[in-house]
Amino acid sequence: MKPKILILGGTSFIGFNLSILLYKKYDVTILTSLNKKKKIKKKRYFFLKKFKIKIIKLDFLSSKIKYANFKKYDCIINCIGWTKNYNSEKYDYNKIEKKNLTLFRKLFLIFKKNKLKKFIEIGTSFEYGNRKKKCKERDLCNPTLPYGKLKLKNCLKLEKISKTTNTNIYVIRVFSIFGYLDRPEKFIESLKKKNPIIIKNPDLPQDFVSVNYLAKMINKIIKKKILKNNFEIYNCCSGSLITPNKIINFLIKKNLLKNNKLTIVKKKKIKQKLLLIGNRNKILNKLKLPKENFKKELVKYF
Repeated sequence: MKPKILILGGTSFIGFNLSILLYKKYDVTILTSLNKKKKIKKKRYFFLKKFKIKIIKLDFLSSKIKYANFKKYDCIINCIGWTKNYNSEKYDYNKIEKKNLTLFRKLFLIFKKNKLKKFIEIGTSFEYGNRKKKCKERDLCNPTLPYGKLKLKNCLKLEKISKTTNTNIYVIRVFSIFGYLDRPEKFIESLKKKNPIIIKNPDLPQDFVSVNYLAKMINKIIKKKILKNNFEIYNCCSGSLITPNKIINFLIKKNLLKNNKLTIVKKKKIKQKLLLIGNRNKILNKLKLPKENFKKELVKYF
């Protein structure tokens, strides 16, 4: 029998992609509140229906959630992120913090009552804060963005929960990720759709990684033996940097980018000389994953 996987936030960008990439290997069910106002989420929803992936339409924060229903799952993956305005001053920290408190109270009860074996939390590289050296998983974190602070709080809560339950908990800190049916304003998605795009910092290096690599990591974690210490952090990253300008030039050389109206806006000063770059030794050593070739994955995507 295939292991049973539940993905919370199955119509989010990461949740949707993981569902599509994992459903052949596992018995995948997604849980989604399906925000009807968001066209992109509706697109993802109908795509998942075509693949005949099991869908539970229910808000995880709802009082209708019955904890006994989670016994059948071998692993739960949390892709609920509330990422609206996550990298701007408009991010509603207090509102999202209240939602997260409810979310983790419910998760704690699920872990305790159902003796869940494995739980995977999708974290973010923003938990580390600004730094010029490669981020190791156990580095001290000093997030600057409110979103990063909130996700770090979640990570610390899960570490505490792992000590009081028998659930193996894994936090995957994702760097600049790309994949199918992302929001149309995202950089790589805009290039693929040949939409006009404004690039504020075209020479700012970033650590891009494909959602395929994240799925490979999760596949390894699901197959991994039960941990003794119950808690692990992994960086999902390419381990190298590339600028938006270099990506554009690479795609033009490969004849994958033509007649694209690009509007490049350069800022006078870029405070952050180096965006976060991940150290992936832990992934390669503990999960025995091969290195990802970013350019190869980019060509596949286009």
